[in-house]
Amino acid sequence: MGEIAKGDGMFNSAAQRLIDALGGVAAVEELSDHPHIDEEFDWSGIAESDHARVNEILRLISSDMPAPRANGERAIVEVVGLDKLRPHLPWCDPEYRTIAGRILRALALDPARPLDRRIKAERIAAAIMWVGITASGGLARSRRMKPPMLWDWFEVSSCKRIGRELADHVKRYNASVVGVDEVDIRDNPYALSEITLGNSSLLHSTFRGLLVEQRDDLLERIERQHQRERDAHPLITNGLQGRLGLRSRPVTVRWAMRGENEETGRACVSVALGESLDDIELLGLSIPDARRLIEALQHALDGPIAT
Repeated sequence: MGEIAKGDGMFNSAAQRLIDALGGVAAVEELSDHPHIDEEFDWSGIAESDHARVNEILRLISSDMPAPRANGERAIVEVVGLDKLRPHLPWCDPEYRTIAGRILRALALDPARPLDRRIKAERIAAAIMWVGITASGGLARSRRMKPPMLWDWFEVSSCKRIGRELADHVKRYNASVVGVDEVDIRDNPYALSEITLGNSSLLHSTFRGLLVEQRDDLLERIERQHQRERDAHPLITNGLQGRLGLRSRPVTVRWAMRGENEETGRACVSVALGESLDDIELLGLSIPDARRLIEALQHALDGPIAT
């Protein structure tokens, strides 16, 4: 996959998009669509002084209830029917919550310390959840769930700008941890999703399933292309001992006639090949080439059969 991405063929951009989305060639090759488990947050390596901030954000992204309203109003999902909608809310999906927790951990470990910004925890939590869902196309594929419902859940205005900034931190942090040079962390308008994080562990199983299909389809198309190229090449390997041979297409000589080339006005020999008049192929040879062909054919006929 890495060699394909480095090349200049028709498949290199598709291969590079997979590598960028998943975090390297190995991640593409090992990709599976097994769902993430509902895991506990990993506190290892996070400074004690950051625990309060991280824990506050973690509590918000893990909540089964929308943020309470100071004025007594209800969230949109509560008006429509929370129990009815909860199974369809991406931010209530345990797998997306696991992903959000992993994003939060990456931000907490990032030496750039993006969580130190003076932004309300509710906005950070909403932005992290939006990043996790958007990276897997969770909102783009849904007809019912749109970003305003997510913002309303956390009782914040749009946090897309914050989310994009945090996603950039996560992508750069992942690239520094993995240490692979095949991932292009620059923005790509043709990326597989609106947000790319460069880490397959931050993608939902549904989206990873789609990427598995894309990867397998890409590999099949590449193999078919290689097979067409091999079939078109005249040199082939024959037998168990790997002897080189020549691939040829059987033809039937219909007739040959001496005439004049219409473009040059010079004498030529026209040779007709084909099984019938419907599939006839006409070749033109100069007189010297015709004589050389006769000599080559006679030499081949007089010689032994090649083995």
